[in-house]
Parts: sequence; C-alpha cells; structure tokens
Amino acid sequence: MNLQFNGYGIRFKLLVTMVGLIICLLAILTSIQITIQKKVLSAEQEHRFSLRKKILIERGKTLSENLANQIENDLAVFNISNIIEVVSDSVNDDKELSYVVLMDANQKAYVSTLNSADQGEYLDEPEDVFASLQVYPALNSFAKNGSSILEFIVPLQISTERWGVLRLGYSLNLLNHEIFESRKLINKQNQRLIKRSVAIACLFVFVGSLIILYIATKLANPISDLTQSVHQLEKRNFTTAANIKIQSNDEVGVLASAFVKMSENLKTSYEKLEDYNRTLELKVKDRTQELSKAFDELKLSQERLVESEKMASLGELVAGVAHEINTPVGIGVTVSSHLVKLTKSINTSFENKELKKSELKEFLEKARESGDLILKNLLHTGELVKSFKMVSADQVSRERRRFNLKSYLNDVILSLDPRLKKVYVSIEIECPDDIEIDSYPGIFAQVLTNLIVNTLNHGYNEGEHIVINIVAMTNENELILIYHDEGKGIPIANIKKIFDPFFTTKRGHGENTGLGLHIVYNLVSQSLKGIITCESIESKYTIFTIKMPLHLYREE
Repeated sequence: MNLQFNGYGIRFKLLVTMVGLIICLLAILTSIQITIQKKVLSAEQEHRFSLRKKILIERGKTLSENLANQIENDLAVFNISNIIEVVSDSVNDDKELSYVVLMDANQKAYVSTLNSADQGEYLDEPEDVFASLQVYPALNSFAKNGSSILEFIVPLQISTERWGVLRLGYSLNLLNHEIFESRKLINKQNQRLIKRSVAIACLFVFVGSLIILYIATKLANPISDLTQSVHQLEKRNFTTAANIKIQSNDEVGVLASAFVKMSENLKTSYEKLEDYNRTLELKVKDRTQELSKAFDELKLSQERLVESEKMASLGELVAGVAHEINTPVGIGVTVSSHLVKLTKSINTSFENKELKKSELKEFLEKARESGDLILKNLLHTGELVKSFKMVSADQVSRERRRFNLKSYLNDVILSLDPRLKKVYVSIEIECPDDIEIDSYPGIFAQVLTNLIVNTLNHGYNEGEHIVINIVAMTNENELILIYHDEGKGIPIANIKKIFDPFFTTKRGHGENTGLGLHIVYNLVSQSLKGIITCESIESKYTIFTIKMPLHLYREE
C-alpha cells in the first residue's frame, strides 16, 4: 500500500476555494453596481428627453394656435402676401420648425415652405389626406425622406365656415441626435465604471489571496508534519511517533495524540502477528501438502479408471463415487480457501492499521478449527481414493476419441439419473443412429450436463413437469445440436448476459455461482471449436443451438 501524496494539498485547495469565492462575490457585486448605474443613467436620459419633447409639443401648440389666428384674419381679407411673410418669418425664427403648409379643404396648397412648387397644387400624400380630415387641432407623427416629423394640425375657419388647415412640421432629427450622443456618453461612463470596478476587484483578490495564504499555511503545516509521520509508519518505522509534538488542543492536536497511541498499539500487534504468521505458515504448508497428495492420488485413480469405460453397468456406481469424493475434497478446498481469505483479511487489516485484538483472537480460533476440519476431510478423502481408485467415467476425461453420438447422449442422461430421479422430468432425444463424432467425449458430456442442470435450477419452478428435447442433425461436416426446454424462458434483458462469468438470477440460493453457462461457452468455442447461441421467449421456451465440426483436425 502506497500512501505517497500525489494530489493538491490542503493549503492549495483552501487558497483556490477562498479566492474563487472572493472573485465570484466581487463579480456579482460589480455586476449589480454596473446594472444599477446603467438603469439610473437610462432613466435619467429617458426623463430628460421626455421633458424635452413635451416642451417642444407645448411650443408647437402655442405657435400653431397664434399663427392660425393671424392667418384666419388675413384670409378674411384675402391678404396672401402677408400670410406668406408671416409663415416665412416663423420658419426662419425656429430652427426646429421644418415647414409650414397652408391648404384649403380640397387639399390645395396656398402656402408651402416645404416645396415652393407645391403652391397652387393639390396635395395627395397620406399625411396631406390625414390633415385635411381634421376638424379639431391634432398632432401627427410620421417619417419622410429619412426624417422623423412631428406635425401640428390646426383647422382654419372664415366666419362660421371651415376653410382648410394650417400644418406646422417640426423635425425630430436634432432631438434624435441628442439622444444618440447621450447614449454614447452613457456607454463611455459605463466602460470607465467597469474598468474601475475590475481594478478594485483585482486589488481585493490580491490582498485576500495573501491573507488566505497566511491562514492556510498556519493550518496546513501541522497536518503536513503528521502526514510525514504516517509515511514513516507505513515503512514500519514505529519510532517516528515519539517525535511528534502536540502543540494544541484542537482537532489537529487530538488527531496527533490518537496517532501516537495507535502507533504504540500497532507496534505491539505487529510483533505478535509476526510470531503467529510463522506458526501459521508451517500449519498451512503441512495441510497443503496433505491436500495436494490427496488430489494427486485422485488424479491417478481417474487416469486408471479410463480403462474401465466399457463397463457401462458401473456408471451409476461411478457417479456415486465421484459425489462421495467431491464432498470431502470440496469441504477441504472450501475451508482452505476460507482460511486463506481470513489470512488475507487479517493481513489487510494490519496493513491498513485497523487490526483489533478481538479480531486477532477470533482469527486464531477460526484457524485452529479450520485446520482440524481440513485434516478430518483429508483422511476421509484418502480412504475413498484408496477404495475406488479403479473407477472412471468420460465426464472427467480430456481424451479425444471417436464415438457414436446417440449412444453417448443416452449414456450422459443415464449418468445424471441420480439427479433426475429427484424431479418430474421428461427428456426426449432425436438423433440419427449413424452420427459418429471424432472429438472430446468428456468435454461434450460436461456441456450437456451443464445445460440440463441449468434447466433444472432456473427453467422451472419446484414441482413442475420438466420437458427437455435434444435434437441432433448434420450439415455436411458440421454437427448441429439443438437443446430445447419449455420452461420459464429468459427475459430479453438477460439474453446477452447469460454467458458472462458469475451472472445468475438466483445468487445466494444454494450453489448458483453463475459459472455454468460461462463454462459451456468456453468449452464449445475453445475445445470443441464450435459456436453456441441462445434464443428464448419468456414464459414459453429456451433454445440453445450448438454448431461444431464432426471431426476435429489433428493439429487441433
């Protein structure tokens, strides 16, 4: 286990976190300040130009009414020349007054400062028509020739009859120009405000970083010293704990005090564990030698039992013997594996500095019990091996030979009789009598056995009638074996997972390890040089299809 520090330290993380918070806070405050300033300036601008436009309207109304009264008097005596002079003077005196038009009710222009050629002509533009229809003073806004116009319309009467209208057009270009310049000024002020705010924020960040760096250093140094001591403890240098100085009563000081005490306890436990490991290694070595000798004897007996293959009448006896041998050996392997697991666990606890006295005491008691159980089962296995070392079967053989498929299928089913007689099962085999295979019968038997056991464990509920059909056929030099059961089927989500190692839908129920179909897949694809596929509909059926060569090449 390597405790070497490869990441960023507490000092760096604290500095980055606090600086980030400062930057975010300053960014939010600056943004709020700029937004408020922009709103204030914009509101002030809108108010200023609203007032400016209001003054322009009041001035236009006053001028239009006065001019209308004077023109009505001149029209009464038909003094057109005086009207023209008065209108020209009004236009010259007011820079924002763009034009004055005097037209009668028929839209004939008598006076027009906008275009002298319009005088005496009939005007038919939309704004002309709109003005001619007004019977009361009115205000009209429109755009003409790229300019915004605000037109004051005053109806004219001679005596009691409506004569026409007087139109005064004010250009809003000057007002719009002032608005544009004012906005430019506001933008410049906002830019200066942003620059000033950024400069102040940078200063705050710099000063804050220095302060935070100082605080982080004061906090991180004691932890850094304690980390170095942990590294030394990892190297089993238990003397470094005595050099740790506890200078405070805060969390760091409590941690340092606990570390010193833990180092002392760990040193004592490690010395005891070393003594025990030496003793345990000798015991495990002795038990392993005994177990290895038993397995060697079992392997030798299996090789000798190959010669008795023709003795079909001993099939049931061989299956029983295999079960009897497997039980004590399996117990021995399980207990040995459990003992190794416990040893690794206690060693891991020690390496991680988590070993407790109670755990060590419990481990010693379990090791003694496991040793007794292993010895007992090894003695039983030795007796069984000596008694049945002349019995064998193809299921445990890797020998390649030529065999009749239909006959061998029946032999495999017969060898499973001790298992099948415990359930209500019907197995039908459809296979031509003349199919001969040059392959590995032991592997073939294991594949078929695993498929049947998988059906018994997962394909049906307890007490149901189990129906299995096995169909064999050939296609040129290829064997096609179809295994079909009418059970619960496999959910669509699980179809792609069934050949994965350790995949099972009944984990924790009996001996369902999830390796059965995984072993089948490996044996078919690697040893038998074939392929296996699965097709299933839930609650209806499951079909396994195996395609493999009838005769393996000799180089295989």
